[in-house]
Amino acid sequence: MTWNSALITSVGLLAGVTPSVSAVADAAAVEDSAGGAPRSPNILFISVDDLRPELPCFGAAEVIAPAIDRLASGGVVFQHHYVNNPICIPSRAILLTGTRSERTHQLFGPTVWTKIPGIEPIGRTFQQAGYTTVSLGKIWHTPDGKVHDDFDFRWDPEWAGPYHGNNLYASPELKDKTWPQLKKINPPAAEHEAVEDEDYPDGRTTTMAVKWLRDLAAQKKPFLLMAGFKKPHLPFCCPKKYYDLYENVEISMPPNPDYPKDMPAWAHNNFNDLQYYSPCPQLDKPLDATQTRELRRSYFACISYIDAQIGMILDALKETGLDQNTIVVLWGDHGFHLGDQGLWSKTTNYERAAHSPLLFVLPPSMQPVAGSSDALVETVDIYPTLLELCGIPNPPVMDGQSFVPLLRDLSKPWKTEVFHVSDRWRNFVTGEKPGGVVIGYAVRTDRYRYVEWVKGWNIKKEDRKILARELYDYDSDPEETRNLAGNPEYKAVMDDLQRRLVAGAQHVDVE
Repeated sequence: MTWNSALITSVGLLAGVTPSVSAVADAAAVEDSAGGAPRSPNILFISVDDLRPELPCFGAAEVIAPAIDRLASGGVVFQHHYVNNPICIPSRAILLTGTRSERTHQLFGPTVWTKIPGIEPIGRTFQQAGYTTVSLGKIWHTPDGKVHDDFDFRWDPEWAGPYHGNNLYASPELKDKTWPQLKKINPPAAEHEAVEDEDYPDGRTTTMAVKWLRDLAAQKKPFLLMAGFKKPHLPFCCPKKYYDLYENVEISMPPNPDYPKDMPAWAHNNFNDLQYYSPCPQLDKPLDATQTRELRRSYFACISYIDAQIGMILDALKETGLDQNTIVVLWGDHGFHLGDQGLWSKTTNYERAAHSPLLFVLPPSMQPVAGSSDALVETVDIYPTLLELCGIPNPPVMDGQSFVPLLRDLSKPWKTEVFHVSDRWRNFVTGEKPGGVVIGYAVRTDRYRYVEWVKGWNIKKEDRKILARELYDYDSDPEETRNLAGNPEYKAVMDDLQRRLVAGAQHVDVE
């Protein structure tokens, strides 16, 4: 199937046309060239939008997620996985190209990574390696709706043009409104209608993923199936039965509800995306305890909703026998503030925004290990890891480093630091517009995070304009309650971390 025909089929699905899943799978099915040789492993990649590590396998006792727990029990849980840019568009571009924002300058805006010669995105690479490639739901995220990647089939339950976001809600008064219409009325930040799972878009993504797995099981060609869920992204909407799960759960308040002491103004976000919904905090007027608990409960309910969808997909994987030769990955595209540091949503360099879940489960055919890893890994590393597991060479341009050795030996020494960036075009506290982009460059070690807010993409220039610095010591202050950058006792630490930040990612010897 060509790209154009796949797109036509995808649009047709929304018009009520019966999904041509089996037709695509049949067209893609070919005999193994070696005639009976072991076929390459399949990949089931599950992405979850705005998912911080608020899961039982990460120590969050109040969240109900049995399917993810089941998945975690059979694979490797990376306790210290960090995204490289904590907002959807660039984080997904990093995942799907294996390149950093520092190289591409890809931010939340127009697609610019395509200007870098030698970048080969994941769908195209696996397709050229002989895989059937399927993208369902939110995988790529671009402002113009264009995706510079090749999949045999691509489909989204909300396919209605860029940023229109139909069917965010299920209530009769809101469900047919487009996103531009909703923005004008400050819609509710949460909704819990007594409806079926498929009445919200993620339920339809699950149905499509299950259909694809059942048809892919009949073909002889390996596949890359990527299923992207949109919750718990705002608005926190899910069927009421998941909200009711928390009726007798005491919802916690954020342990650090105040801005960090000596927090620079450049570090503040604009509560994106909560700014578009009600209730919405203000700089000098945080949400009260009742509002905070209600939003946190609704966020947790959305996690439980997505957990149920993941459970149905895992059941289908097992029922078809595909679990015997399929790599399963669960990834959150970034974390999320729920009142932590007085902030909401993402787009910060703090732990709550940069830290996200990552689970890798290898099939029995690959002799997997299971357990929890404390190694520092990054989103940029996922693509080359999948390539190595499948015996596919890296494309010409690749910033990530495969962590396959960690999947074989959880105790293996690994990276000593990871890196991420966040950007500002204006100061959300002072209103200052610097006349260009300000980049918050961050380096995270097992103990510290050091941040430099710099005018432009200029971290390697000695004469760069540094607007602010931050330093957090997680041994003494795990909740980031105070910025230590001005403390002279930490000067040696600051100097060391600054050198590491300027030098960039340090690869380890994995031999």
